[in-house]
Amino acid sequence: MLKHINMTNNNAVGSRVLQGVFLAVLLAVFGLTACSSGGGSTTTDTTTTPTTLTTYTITASTGAGGTVTPSGATTVAQGASQSYTITPSAGYAIATLVIDGTTVATSSTHTFTNVQANHTISATFIAAAPGGIVLSLVPARTSGVAPLAVFFDASGTTDIAITTRPFHDLEYTWSFGDPGSGTWASGAQPGVSSKNSATGPVAAHVFETPGTYTVSLTAFDGTSTAATTTTITVQNPDTVFAGTNTICINASGSDFTGCPSGADTSTNSNFVTALSANIAMHKRILFRRGDTFTAATSAAITVTGPGIVGAFGTGVAPVVQMTGAETPNNAPILNLSSANTPTIKDWRIMDLELDGLGKTNSVGIDTHGSIKQVLVLNMNMHDIKDGILFNGSMLEYLVANGYPAHTMYDEMAIVDSTISPVVGLGDGWRIFAAAIHFSIMGNELGDMVNAAGS
Repeated sequence: MLKHINMTNNNAVGSRVLQGVFLAVLLAVFGLTACSSGGGSTTTDTTTTPTTLTTYTITASTGAGGTVTPSGATTVAQGASQSYTITPSAGYAIATLVIDGTTVATSSTHTFTNVQANHTISATFIAAAPGGIVLSLVPARTSGVAPLAVFFDASGTTDIAITTRPFHDLEYTWSFGDPGSGTWASGAQPGVSSKNSATGPVAAHVFETPGTYTVSLTAFDGTSTAATTTTITVQNPDTVFAGTNTICINASGSDFTGCPSGADTSTNSNFVTALSANIAMHKRILFRRGDTFTAATSAAITVTGPGIVGAFGTGVAPVVQMTGAETPNNAPILNLSSANTPTIKDWRIMDLELDGLGKTNSVGIDTHGSIKQVLVLNMNMHDIKDGILFNGSMLEYLVANGYPAHTMYDEMAIVDSTISPVVGLGDGWRIFAAAIHFSIMGNELGDMVNAAGS
């Protein structure tokens, strides 16, 4: 049995941005003079009122050790472009580049194209390490509600004095500043391997407890060491989803013990209708532990987050059973679909048991459209053909089969979950997925089985 996969993946993705075109307004002034027979003269002077141009301000700032050119505030006409050059001083390197408050991959240039709003650009610099290691630490995001999956990328690190392949040749060590996260229950050293550390130029971590965390990265090239940090702020879900932004669902009774204070309550044993009735109004939907819910069709998440589908109370996880009739196509219990939304993002699906009841086409979680930032945490899926299908990012396959193309999935994480094998349901998948940033950590995955059960 394959018990543990701990993997992160990051592929650099280029982008093409069409430059905006600025059309100057030409001011024309006309004058007309005519002489009368009486020797007098009459003059007509018609002047076109100048058109008011819309402009925006781009503000550049730096720390010590380098410059951003042009510096300070620059006025830019609407639709125009403005380029910046980031130059470290001798003995320094670019440490961070922040555009409009978001940390991006370090670069010596940046261009704002088709300007339609005010912008900011800020750079910090770091003294180059003696061995020449210049670390680049870029978190995919720096804040969000718990539990928060964050991807970290150090692939922009350079070490000119030692290697032209720092991604491959340097030793990278991470500490996530989260000692309370505990140890992995699965893997080569269950109960020993810490969730709080990782190695390699890309990494991921799930911050389950609200707070502020200092993430540290150290790189070693065999001679020299360099270190840097970044800060992650994790918000309390009881604050973000306070009051009626949370609803607790009981399958059959009135016991809502453990439901967050001030939350709405509802009695409904139908998982599909409970989700659809509240998904647009409540961004945290919690099902009572120990209860069983039914899903005759697919329940759908169709709005962007932040959001949580999870559990409340104590005891065993809520059970959601696929009770619908067999269908010729895959039938997911839960589906994230952005058919009418540009991008669905920032969802947490956690603490549930999904039971496919052995149906031939049963699927635990499926996705369609443009999806980003989905965390599957502490889930148990069994008696099911396919566990998790994050396959909507396979553009060529989708187009060939009549589905519209969309952007590649990003920041998808499957953590601490169990997907059990099913014998005799045809060729099934425990996880079938692709994404730019993708993490599979601490899971127990059942053996692949084919229609013959082998």
